[in-house]
Amino acid sequence: MNTALGNDVNTLVQNHLSFVHFILKKYYPRAGFDYDDFFQIGCIGLVKAAQRFDATLGFKFTTYSAYWIENELKKAIRWQKAVKRTGHVISMESENEDGNGSLVDLLATYDSVEEEVEASLLFNEFIRKEPVITKLALQGYTQMEIGRKLGISQGLVSQKMQSMKKAAVAMC
Repeated sequence: MNTALGNDVNTLVQNHLSFVHFILKKYYPRAGFDYDDFFQIGCIGLVKAAQRFDATLGFKFTTYSAYWIENELKKAIRWQKAVKRTGHVISMESENEDGNGSLVDLLATYDSVEEEVEASLLFNEFIRKEPVITKLALQGYTQMEIGRKLGISQGLVSQKMQSMKKAAVAMC
């Protein structure tokens, strides 16, 4: 149970979704994102705020959550600029090569908002650390096949995947 207004995290998030829209007005459309995608990024900040909020400190939830929402939006804008510089981009909407749906379809098996947001954070961390390995692994390639495609050893692929898993565990 969250100390904020006696509400749990899900209730706080549900009651303040319109606040995310309010914050988005400051950044959209000049940020260059699709509005729905940008809204989801803002919701990640809202969930983080709800998880960390302590009403006993005397702040309004909207004041506290504005920081977290804006932080996520700014992080996404910085990440987008980095993607433009490096050219590494993988859309969660793009179809898998085997025709079994998009990356969103692979991740969209969660029952709660928190699990979906956590999966999105993990996916973004994997993409940030090793975009090519992540894409190939999601397409069903083995470590040996990934190594062959990238011209590196299976052992190095394994090390990189272990590093990604450690980063994911650290985020949870």
